[in-house]
Amino acid sequence: MILKSRYVVVGICIFTIVLVTGIFVLSKHNLKTETQEEITENIITEQRVTNNTKVPVKEDNSKNKKSDRQYFDKYIKPEEAKFFKVAKIGEDNDKLFESLIMAYVQTLDKMNSEVINEISFDDISDEYYKTSWVKILPEEGEVYYSLNSAHISEKYKKYISPAYYEWLNHLDKTAKITEDAGLTISPDELREYIIYLENFKEKYPDFMGINNVKSMLKWYGELYLMGLDNTMVFNRWENRMNPDFKSSYENFLNENQDSVYYPAVKELYEKAKENNFQWSEKIQDWHWQIFYKKYFGE
Repeated sequence: MILKSRYVVVGICIFTIVLVTGIFVLSKHNLKTETQEEITENIITEQRVTNNTKVPVKEDNSKNKKSDRQYFDKYIKPEEAKFFKVAKIGEDNDKLFESLIMAYVQTLDKMNSEVINEISFDDISDEYYKTSWVKILPEEGEVYYSLNSAHISEKYKKYISPAYYEWLNHLDKTAKITEDAGLTISPDELREYIIYLENFKEKYPDFMGINNVKSMLKWYGELYLMGLDNTMVFNRWENRMNPDFKSSYENFLNENQDSVYYPAVKELYEKAKENNFQWSEKIQDWHWQIFYKKYFGE
C-alpha cells in the first residue's frame, strides 16, 4: 500500500521514540510504590490503590471489539511484562525500553498489513483512539494505524528519561506534517520545529536516539528550504515565491541567527530578493541544482 510514506516519522525514528523536556523529572522519594500488576493493567479490569482500598474500574466492553486490544495482548503485553520485571521506577530504563518500543512498531506493521480494512475515516475522530496505543491517520484517500506516542509516553513516563518522554510527545505532535506531497502545517510552524529539534539536540547530547533526531532535523530542514510538489517555495503558476515561505524566512533571519540553518535561509532569501521574489527557470535551476546540492547533497 503506502507503508513507506505512512511511516516517515516511525521510519526515521524507529529507536528514537523518546520523551518530553524533563517536565516530569521524577525523584525517587516522591514516587508512590505501585505493583507491576497495577501499572500493567491499564486494560479492562484495572484496579487503583487508594488508601489501601482497591477500587475496580468499570469494564468497557466496546474495547473488546477493537483489533488493537487483541494485537496488544498477543504481541506487546509479553514484552511489556518483561520490561516491568526489570525496569526500575524513577530510573533511566531507555535501553531496556527500546525492545518494548520495537514490539509496538512491529505490531503496528502487522495491523497495517492484516486488519487495515477494519478502520475508516470515521475512526479518525473516535474518542476511543485517544486512549489506545494506536491512533488513526489519513493518507492519500486512505487511513492507517499510527503509533499513539503521547499515550505511550504517559503510560511509561515513570520509567524513561525526560529526553525520551519529550521525544515521544514531539513525535506524536508531528506525526502528520505532510500529506499528498504537501505540508499540513505552515512553513513558520515548520521553522519552530527546526529550532525545537536544534535545542533538543543541544539539551540532550547523550540521548540514545540522537542520530535519529539529527536525521529528522535534516528532513525538516529540507522540507523548509526546498518545499514539496504541492507546497512549493517558488510557485511557477503564480510566478512568485510562496508568501508563507517568504514571511517565515524573514522571521527566521530576525529570530534564529544561531541556527545551523541560518546561512542557508539567508542565501535562499537573498537569491530570491535579487529576483524580486519571482519565479523563473533560472532561479528554479539554481534552487535545485546548486542550492540543494550545497546543503542537502550527500
